[in-house]
Amino acid sequence: MRYLEQVIHASADADLTEYVYTKVYANAAASPIINGTTVPMIAGGQIDILIKSISGTTNVFVLGKQRLIAPSVING
Repeated sequence: MRYLEQVIHASADADLTEYVYTKVYANAAASPIINGTTVPMIAGGQIDILIKSISGTTNVFVLGKQRLIAPSVING
């Protein structure tokens, strides 16, 4: 089964501590800075990439899932 994103956030609201984002979507032409590189995007454009940093750009959204937290104590 293909991996499905579980959340969508505006790029300005991206929380890289709590979530792992793997897709960027633009609903209008925009040029977000993704992982340190300015990326021109067209309306409806999407990029599959592990997002380490992203600028808060109007009309740009990030999709992903909540980060798994490793347990601090393992019983057994």
